[in-house]
Amino acid sequence: MVKYFLFSFNDSLHNNSEVIETAKEKLTADFLIDEVNFMESVFERAYFPEDLSSEEQNLYEQSITILKMAQVADSEIFPKSKGQLLASLPPGNWNITWLRDGIYAILALNRIGFFSEAKSALKFYLNADAGFYKNFIYKDGIDYGVKNDYKISVCRYFGMGIEESDFNDNGPNIELDGFGLFLIAFTDYINKSGDSIFFKENYEILKEKIAEPLINCIDKNNLIRIESGPWEEHLPGKQFAYTSISATAGLSDLVQLELKYKLKTNDEMNLAVDSLMSGIKSNLIWNGIIKGYNEADTLKALGFFDGGTFEYFNFGLEINETLFQSSLAGYEKYLKISSERGFSRLSNPAWYTIAEWPFINLRIASACLLYGERNKAKELISWTTAQSKFNDNLIAELYDYDTSNYGGAVPMVGFGAGAYILTLCDYYVK
Repeated sequence: MVKYFLFSFNDSLHNNSEVIETAKEKLTADFLIDEVNFMESVFERAYFPEDLSSEEQNLYEQSITILKMAQVADSEIFPKSKGQLLASLPPGNWNITWLRDGIYAILALNRIGFFSEAKSALKFYLNADAGFYKNFIYKDGIDYGVKNDYKISVCRYFGMGIEESDFNDNGPNIELDGFGLFLIAFTDYINKSGDSIFFKENYEILKEKIAEPLINCIDKNNLIRIESGPWEEHLPGKQFAYTSISATAGLSDLVQLELKYKLKTNDEMNLAVDSLMSGIKSNLIWNGIIKGYNEADTLKALGFFDGGTFEYFNFGLEINETLFQSSLAGYEKYLKISSERGFSRLSNPAWYTIAEWPFINLRIASACLLYGERNKAKELISWTTAQSKFNDNLIAELYDYDTSNYGGAVPMVGFGAGAYILTLCDYYVK
């Protein structure tokens, strides 16, 4: 049985019921043939690893389809909307542009050779209006703003290309991990595409509006200061490992790109990388385990174990077999749900955080592959593939802790399709 889904939107200014009805009339044989032919042309120009199983091939193709569907086309009438990547497609309720999710989608686009799509996404972030949280006085009287003019959103974007953040009783999310993540994705695009012109055109913005604000957020203990973090804890926040990890990797990648293109190396950036590495090793490694945030002082602290810390290895901060194995052992003991399943996102009993996260499974699988743990990586890949096979080859945000049923937003884009493509490419790399 073939299923077709049509999505539009209704709000106070729009009523698109007629649009849906018109679209239904277009679902003729010829129209569907054209759609199939278009997607076949998309697959033809995509990189596919060799030796994929049939189930992996199906999910890989579906993941490419999700990436394509999630990106706003260049024909969009709002000029600053073009290129943005949603975090989830409808009916998933995260159908808005989160920076962090979009970065993993861009990394996947780079990996499969879709450089025009990746460049369009990067241009969206560079062209969008941001900088609205340069200053934000919290209820404790402290200014938790970025403090500098900046170009990358502290959370997400309205569809028209305007920075936005969600509020609760503890104020907005002011997240700093996106600055480093953007530098990672941007430099990855340049290295894989060879688009040196795009790099040189945006070099000053990268330095002045992304790298420098990030450097200025390094605290006296050589970690990025307290902020809302990757899991959106609002203010006042903590010193999250993921943020310092992404900052270190992003700044390091930019330094390497400067050297590659023989630009004057920014000494401040080099010093920042060294300082952050020192801060991570001094504050975030506890008995051979990378902990989720600096303030965690016991294994029982909520969020001590954070699956996102495995980006320390995926982002190439260092090659350290001992640290990887001891961290993996700790996370297998405290976050792995069962021998047949994967990992919770955090050591926190709240249903959303204790749930199993396919994104975390896939990123830990990629880290395992760097250290020869192919069997463990394959188990996580196969589990995600099997779950998705029974759900129209769509990857969910999470699996229920008790039942493993799909939960959260479906389908996820960067945290689903993008992560799956990256891990499959890692597993089957020659």
